[in-house]
Amino acid sequence: MFQNQIVIGTANFNQNYGFSTAKVKYNQIKKILNFCKKNKLKYFDTSRSYQDSEKILGGIINNQTEIITKIPPIELHKQFSKTEEWIKNQLNISLKNLRKKNIYGLLLHKPDILLSNKGKYIYKILTTFKRKKIIKKIGVSVYDYNLLKKILLKYKIDIAQVPFNVFDQRLMLEKDLKKKNKNLEIHCRSIFLQGLLLKKTEKLPVKLKKYKKKWYKWHKFLKEKKMKPLTGCLKFLEANKKYFNKIVIGVENTSQLREILNYRSKKVKINFSNFHIKSKDIKKPKFLSK
Repeated sequence: MFQNQIVIGTANFNQNYGFSTAKVKYNQIKKILNFCKKNKLKYFDTSRSYQDSEKILGGIINNQTEIITKIPPIELHKQFSKTEEWIKNQLNISLKNLRKKNIYGLLLHKPDILLSNKGKYIYKILTTFKRKKIIKKIGVSVYDYNLLKKILLKYKIDIAQVPFNVFDQRLMLEKDLKKKNKNLEIHCRSIFLQGLLLKKTEKLPVKLKKYKKKWYKWHKFLKEKKMKPLTGCLKFLEANKKYFNKIVIGVENTSQLREILNYRSKKVKINFSNFHIKSKDIKKPKFLSK
């Protein structure tokens, strides 16, 4: 059902990521990427900050693969030309790692820089690379929706990568995100909350124990509906598919990816609104890291 929307996340390629996503070793990565090729999954999300993931992708992927990567925090210089040169060098490093002449998307990992007094210059530099067809789309990766809305008021951003899952339903509450830019692509990530939504209540990390009632309620609901945790997460996405264009999914093996691809539409309507957690800390990347 989600085949055309899947973007394979590579944050766990050759490194540990979050609470529960194990490091995927090179041999397993090759199997995942070959599986993607056979099943026509061509979108991948990576970053220079994900250790060697760009280089690993570059050694295995083909020309048909579409890559979304993230630029490191931008170094500002007094001279505009030096800042431009720095960004150009960073992009060239990524292109070299990926063995590609152009990429689908370049995201800012620290997008608040667009709201600084140098923001217009940064955006101008990025649009230059877009005009030269080195990058197809300019994007931002955010956790803070207020920040995203401020950016969208000032700039024509092509991609917004945001968290979206059963416990974090803010995307549904921000109904006017596309008001200024109807062509904005929403890429939702953390759909399994870094794998935590698939965990049993008793296996939660210590810092999440205060939310154990929510996890207990979640698993009780799944039992009543006779659904696996992964199926429940995908059903939530299916019920709210109008809010996003693509989903970034991190997997540890081909079996997990096959299970996602084999998901079929569930006709039963389910109300997920009671699972939303308003607390901000669980939605922050630092809180979800070990």
